[in-house]
Amino acid sequence: MKILFVDDEQMILDGIERNLFDSDWEVEVACGGEEALEMLADEDFDVIVSDMLMPKINGVELLSEASKIQPHLVKIVLSGHADQDMSMQAGFVAHQWLDKPCDEKVLMETLSHIEEGLANQPNHSIKKAVSNANVLPTPPVTFTKIKKILSNDGENLDGVADLISQDTPLTAKVLQLTNSSFFSRGKTIYDVREAIVRLGVELVNSIVLLTETYANLPNNKDINFIEEQEKCLLISSLVVHMVSPEQREAAILTALLHQIGKLLLLQVFPEKAEQYSGILKANSYSELKELEEEVFDTNHGKVGAYLLFLWGFPDEIVEGVAKHQDKEHLINSDFGISAAVFLSHMLIERKKIDDDFVEELKITESLSKWEKIANQILSDA
Repeated sequence: MKILFVDDEQMILDGIERNLFDSDWEVEVACGGEEALEMLADEDFDVIVSDMLMPKINGVELLSEASKIQPHLVKIVLSGHADQDMSMQAGFVAHQWLDKPCDEKVLMETLSHIEEGLANQPNHSIKKAVSNANVLPTPPVTFTKIKKILSNDGENLDGVADLISQDTPLTAKVLQLTNSSFFSRGKTIYDVREAIVRLGVELVNSIVLLTETYANLPNNKDINFIEEQEKCLLISSLVVHMVSPEQREAAILTALLHQIGKLLLLQVFPEKAEQYSGILKANSYSELKELEEEVFDTNHGKVGAYLLFLWGFPDEIVEGVAKHQDKEHLINSDFGISAAVFLSHMLIERKKIDDDFVEELKITESLSKWEKIANQILSDA
């Protein structure tokens, strides 16, 4: 793995080189944004780690330009000084934020984790597209409603939380920023209302506006993304009945986000949108993984998980999204979040689940109970 570190203080760069001297990574440094852009134009890198407050070209400007030069880059901020506005902007051009000074162990673990994630996603075109997709498409109607609530009653946290929770991409972005090290000073937040409390209404309002600026909803008449998001909400309502109390928060978030890769597949392969919409309409969800891999050489679970991994989501959620379609993995693992999300999706779509699969998972007795709950959720919707 080849890493470019950027800072305007040579002493800091010298320290990084010393600390990583014995690593297996190829480490290069650039003193300032101008030198970094010159290096990016001449050499390929896997990861860029940049300071925020630098003269001439700041970290936000550098990472924005770096994305244009090398879209596959994993972009990390390593900074100890930045105002709230710049930090929020960094969340739209960087995948993760690390505080400076950063403990050497934390830095090594973060980079090792990224190396592992890069190795698990061998498709270069997917890496390129996903790494550059810092913000996912969000229906404009959501922005309109949220802005109306914020303008009429800035303290209506429940109303804002309800709307954001109905919008999968915006949920992902708000939670990503909430759990970044700049804003996070405690436990990992899975609940949108808690995230709003932590961030504050003004910051959430800015996130909504910035997301609207970056959003680029694919123009596809055959796929209704609002319906897809509503389905994820129903699935999240069912999945809590299948997992242990300790897993419920993570299971809800995994259910909300498990379809996120579909949006990315359409962003990466717009020319295949019509073919993909035909596959989605004509086939059961249980067959979708194999059909996607025939068309895209990957599947929406793997692509969505890669994005969430880059954004620094907890491993249990990344794995839940990555594995929820992988039936071989599900039958060879203890019943958990991935299996619960897959089954919830099948039940909400009222699709038949193979008897052999049910027997392998040892859920014959539970399935009839879950079917009744799913039917009640659908009737109440």
